[in-house]
Amino acid sequence: MRRIIVIVVVAVTAIVTGVVIITNQGQAAPVANWDPSGQAMPIGDLPGWHQIFADNFAGDSYPVGSLTRCGLHGCKGDPSLTWGAVPDGHLDTSGHCAYEPTQTVSILGGVLNIHVFTDAAGVCMDASLYPMQDTPLTYGRYSVRFRSDVVPGYKGVFFLWPADKTSGEVDFPEANLNQPLHAFVHPVAGSQANQQWFPTTTTWTAWHTATLEWTPARLTFLVDGAVVGTTTKDVPQTPMSLILRAESDLQGFPKPPASAAGTMQIDWATMYSYVPPGAPPVRPPLPAKESSQAPSPPPGYDLVGRDGGVFVFGGGFYGSLPGLGVSVDDITGIVATATDTGYFLVGRDGGVFAFHAHFANSLPGIGVRADDIVGIVPTRTDQGYFLVGRDGGVFSFNAPFENSLPGVGIHVDDITGIAATPDDNGYWLVGSDGVVYTFGDARSLGNAPSGAVAITGTRDGGGYWVVGADGAVSAFGDAGNFGDLPRLGVGVDDIVGIVVSPDSRGYNLIGSDGGVFSFGDATNTGSLPGLGVGVDDIVGAVPV
Repeated sequence: MRRIIVIVVVAVTAIVTGVVIITNQGQAAPVANWDPSGQAMPIGDLPGWHQIFADNFAGDSYPVGSLTRCGLHGCKGDPSLTWGAVPDGHLDTSGHCAYEPTQTVSILGGVLNIHVFTDAAGVCMDASLYPMQDTPLTYGRYSVRFRSDVVPGYKGVFFLWPADKTSGEVDFPEANLNQPLHAFVHPVAGSQANQQWFPTTTTWTAWHTATLEWTPARLTFLVDGAVVGTTTKDVPQTPMSLILRAESDLQGFPKPPASAAGTMQIDWATMYSYVPPGAPPVRPPLPAKESSQAPSPPPGYDLVGRDGGVFVFGGGFYGSLPGLGVSVDDITGIVATATDTGYFLVGRDGGVFAFHAHFANSLPGIGVRADDIVGIVPTRTDQGYFLVGRDGGVFSFNAPFENSLPGVGIHVDDITGIAATPDDNGYWLVGSDGVVYTFGDARSLGNAPSGAVAITGTRDGGGYWVVGADGAVSAFGDAGNFGDLPRLGVGVDDIVGIVVSPDSRGYNLIGSDGGVFSFGDATNTGSLPGLGVGVDDIVGAVPV
């Protein structure tokens, strides 16, 4: 079963294509990188840029009509995209035609298609798309590999739109589909006054890669790696989002001729955040959920299977392995970044897959061979992580090493989880026998019954929860106990993880079948059995 499912609301299931932010074994991941355009999608960071999004539509075959009910927050249905869309029926910029993604968008042969045409009722149709997981960036690098048929009366435009809808606009490329590409910089969004114009001789008809580099001081426009324009004037200084659009021309025909029809194609698209020269790793502030005065983030959770497929209930989707064409069957855990803006997957061999998260190497990347890694936990800064094996061996990547069970002469083969203290100067390990081992400044507060499968610490480091395969929850220190499955008379033996609610006053227990059991004030935003999805290989879950 090819699993890459996003649940936006409980009653809706949507299959999405892969979103890439992934490095494995210290190098670019072995992605099945489809390149129908003749150029493979770049994967990984570049000097001065940190990759946060990439989509090459690998392995997907979704004909026109597959999308249904496209709204401002995505295209719901079976299947769906990692791209949101302006809903059906909204007029495009000129007002001549309508955005109709359910009638115009498809993915075939690793290419995203927008087919523009006029239907039998005389309505001309096009589409406007944007990455669903995109958070507006202040400065960034954007590359899109594309081509288009020559279609009179229609234009293409890939552009950055300001979050405040007024502070500038950057368009590249933009042109009628029968004309050479241009770049435009508008000091006020949508305004033609005082715009800067950078022409090229490149046309839409062949495959090209358009790249926009936006730093605090400069905008640079490149086609196929060659600079075609640059400016230091009216450089935006506020957050902006990427939009890809095929629509009717603003200045040509009053309306596209009914006979005009053709397709714009996208082979891949990538985005990078800006890294200032010589900048040290940024230490993010504590997430809002760590402050009793700050509002809690929206509740939700991500589930992961052994193949690296990610199911998202009520939160953001940052990518999955099947969506990249990466075939594995050894994923043992998932953990959210400390800021809940991405996640890490870990394999049994210690290979680490970082999605919208900082990759700090892996066991294969440093030449260490293992086959027993069972858990991963990030540092508070999200710049590193700890891995743990069944023998209690701990591997620290850009994180403080506080010893391990083999290092202190304890020999076991049943460790099932790891949790770090808030300052990263300690960690707890738990074995299947319920014994909790402490290192560094982690406090020993007690052991759990046999059958333990996971451990997670409280936000202040004053306690921890241990959950068993039967759904029994043991709370220690300042961790609250809000109930468990045995006390409800529910008999299971497949619980694999616990997700604590943002205010620590509840938790969800996750089964290997994707079943979710909620206690305290934890919100249940859906489960796989509730959607009729039958699996038995869920290995972990994280809050989002």
